Amino acid sequence: MIRIWKAILKYTLVLAVFCGAAGLLLPAVHDLVEPRKVIQQKKTEENTLRLLLPSAESFNVREGAANYAGYYEAFTADKNLAGYVLKVNARGYSSEVEMLVGLDRDYTLTGVRVLAQAETPSLGSRVTEPDFLAQFAGQQTDNLALRKKGGTVDGITGATITSEAVVKGISAAIAEFQNNRREE
Repeated sequence: MIRIWKAILKYTLVLAVFCGAAGLLLPAVHDLVEPRKVIQQKKTEENTLRLLLPSAESFNVREGAANYAGYYEAFTADKNLAGYVLKVNARGYSSEVEMLVGLDRDYTLTGVRVLAQAETPSLGSRVTEPDFLAQFAGQQTDNLALRKKGGTVDGITGATITSEAVVKGISAAIAEFQNNRREE
């Protein structure tokens, strides 16, 4: 019986040492990985900005408002305004959907890209698919709604809440952005 208790104590101590070591290493690994993660996110965002406004050579970051988290002013090589890219967050069915929304100088949509989402796999997560996102390019912002509500955007079957959230989020952000631009 004593032999069993010694074995249990031995394995408990070994397990405690390994757990303690892992607990001490975890923050160190996080500190090593976090800067790389931030750099990679910046690169991804820069590539996405260039996809949304290919004529732009440089981007200036600006502060946002209630319906958009911030925006970029995009400029061509000769420093002319090419358009804007808004950072938009929309509440989907089960998560926030983070997007970048491209607008030319006339506020026509140049495209939409989803940066992050945690919607239901194979349903709401389909808002990241090229077929869904391609519908936004060339759209005028005054009639941005799902087709079943009189608009021109086809929703995703089985993911109506997420589809509508994306469209409404984009529409609200653009409306507020245009309003703020008029006031400047």
